[in-house]
Amino acid sequence: MKTLFSILLCIVFCLDTHAQQLEVKEFKLDPTDLRARTRPRKDINGDPCALVKIQIPVLHDLVVESSTQIGTMEYTPGEYMLFLGDGTRNITLKHPDYEPTEIDFGTRVEGMNAYILKLDIPKTNDNTSFVHFHSNVTKFDLEVNNQTHSTENGEVYVRLSPATYHYTISTPLSGFESVSGTFDVAESDINGIKALDRINLPSAKKFNLHISAPEESSIKIDGQPVRKWNKPQLLPAGSHTVEASIGNISRTFNVDMSTSDQLLNADVRGSITVAYPTGIELELTPLAGALKPTKKKFLPGEEIFILGKYKMTAKKKGYEPKTIEIEALSDEDRSSISLDMISNADNYYNGHNGFKLNRDKAVKEYKKLIENGDDQAMLSLAQHYNNGGKWTDPAALSYLTKATHRGNPKANYITAQLEPKPQARIPYLNKAVEGGYRDANLLLGKTHLQLQDTAQAINALLKVRNNAEAALLLGRTYFTSGRYRLARYFFDQVKDHEYYGEMARSYIGDYYFYGIGCNKDPQKAMKLYGSISPENMSAYSRMNIGTYYVLEYNDKLSADRYLSGLPLEGLKTDNTPLADVMRSMGKFFYDKNNEHYSQIKTFRYLLSAYNLGDRSTETCLILGKCYKDGEGVGKDLEQAIALLKPIADEGNLNAMRWLGNAYESKGLKNIAFELYKEASKQGDIASTGFIGTMYADQKNWTEAVKNWEAAAKKGHKNSIKQLIKYYNWRKNSAKASFWKKRL
Repeated sequence: MKTLFSILLCIVFCLDTHAQQLEVKEFKLDPTDLRARTRPRKDINGDPCALVKIQIPVLHDLVVESSTQIGTMEYTPGEYMLFLGDGTRNITLKHPDYEPTEIDFGTRVEGMNAYILKLDIPKTNDNTSFVHFHSNVTKFDLEVNNQTHSTENGEVYVRLSPATYHYTISTPLSGFESVSGTFDVAESDINGIKALDRINLPSAKKFNLHISAPEESSIKIDGQPVRKWNKPQLLPAGSHTVEASIGNISRTFNVDMSTSDQLLNADVRGSITVAYPTGIELELTPLAGALKPTKKKFLPGEEIFILGKYKMTAKKKGYEPKTIEIEALSDEDRSSISLDMISNADNYYNGHNGFKLNRDKAVKEYKKLIENGDDQAMLSLAQHYNNGGKWTDPAALSYLTKATHRGNPKANYITAQLEPKPQARIPYLNKAVEGGYRDANLLLGKTHLQLQDTAQAINALLKVRNNAEAALLLGRTYFTSGRYRLARYFFDQVKDHEYYGEMARSYIGDYYFYGIGCNKDPQKAMKLYGSISPENMSAYSRMNIGTYYVLEYNDKLSADRYLSGLPLEGLKTDNTPLADVMRSMGKFFYDKNNEHYSQIKTFRYLLSAYNLGDRSTETCLILGKCYKDGEGVGKDLEQAIALLKPIADEGNLNAMRWLGNAYESKGLKNIAFELYKEASKQGDIASTGFIGTMYADQKNWTEAVKNWEAAAKKGHKNSIKQLIKYYNWRKNSAKASFWKKRL
């Protein structure tokens, strides 16, 4: 079907796109940038990524398409930071002002290395320059050249011709004064960038910044060193830059203090937790340049904060001692390690370290360890009997249970996965988490959400917030509880993820659709929605796009794609006429002259409208008929009567007649007759015909014919058919023929 909305979107896209591509100025290795090592990001296989720094004069709205992109692209002043999987050779750049630009690096990027990709904007023929405005508040409105530009990230680029301009910057945030001034765009600025100095909006307000960081840290605020940073820092309202460092490891944080005090966790350390096996003794020894660990000796399940490289030694009775090197070079490194400690049983089982493969011998050795209460051997034997199956073997389940009761974190996690009841799952997951099995927090958070325990769910999910699924769940949880700013943070983290990104982008579209923390922009929301399949949309997004199709374009078929089966539970629809939209959809599919007529969709949409509080005559009338006749739902005369009676009492003729049908079907013919009689008096010819039929059932042919003829003379087809049948039965061919001509 030709859809007006789709055409309009295409027109908008075409008008917004120039016939030029971004130009590659330079691509090179940057050996001086250690962020790919000090702030490593790893792909799904745990391999370190490459960092590509994209430097482009106009930075807003740049999008990268690459199947190897890991995590969200980050913006720092002057560049985008893009993490790509090892071996990536090309990417595609998209910007609303230019055509998609495919870039081949000419080589494959290598993990833990940093690269610079410099881009130029193509020259134009309109003799303009980009002028860059930025301020101390992230949300401001700029008036220049008789146009208003709004931003929520603290900067705006405006294309202007050479001239002298007057500008005004203001903010909807309370407590800030607006600032006006003038500037020149010279001929020499054409096809370039004119960067104005930061424009600070004056404010008498001040707020406290509370900084949490290890005592070894050095802190700078807006470039100035701070000696007593462990005390609250009273700063002017607005945005500030905080740099935290320990040795040569540093990280920059942008803090928005426009409206309130802020707490900043400026800890640049990473951490390590050894999940299992239990019963081991662990010792950390710092290597050259490493920060002293918060504990030298520790036990499984303890989180130890570290920064740099360390030697870790693990000892356990019955197992070979093990020494490995570990490394944490940023606060993003929060690793949970499962040590693969080797016993003689393991050597027999795998045929390693000079041992001949002998599974029977291995089982005997595992059982010897189990006699001493070794939970790791219990789990190993459970996995042996399970043999890659679905945990149905009694011996596998028996040893899994023993390992679980001994507190083995992984065994507790597996047991939790096998437990169908959410409430019974919680203790096992708590044991797994306590034992240092960090990944169990994701399932723990999802389980708490099933139990509608939002606070506990958030607490668990925050511990694995770098996991894309956890970030999405956090965003959804904060969104549905009205904590939109926090939700947006997590949606932005995951919006470019290959699998979870679509759902995150659909929620971001909701922000623009409703104007949550930003200017209301339904067109921008629809642009985002247009790239997302309905099954990956939030319920709010489906509601928004469906209502938009109905209210703006009266395109019910396109709306049906999004509204059909929409889950209504928990949807806040105070500002959305969803009930009206659902009623409109139901009426559309109820129309028998419509080629898309559908009893099922009629019923489902009108039932949704009813459940949303719609008690209109139209909705209740058609729903009552659906229940009465079994259209789109099983026949239910009680429901039909409940819906139709209030409307019939108000004198609605259709309701009176259909209510009469329902009572007649229930055998309450006297009530039905009175309803038909009252409706007939008020001119309902169908009810007159039904009266005739009821008299016919009593063999009172005089009254039957009298009522049929009264209805037939006014065009009631069913009464005409009854008369034809009656006169054929009476062998009165003349009158039968007379009524046939009227049919």
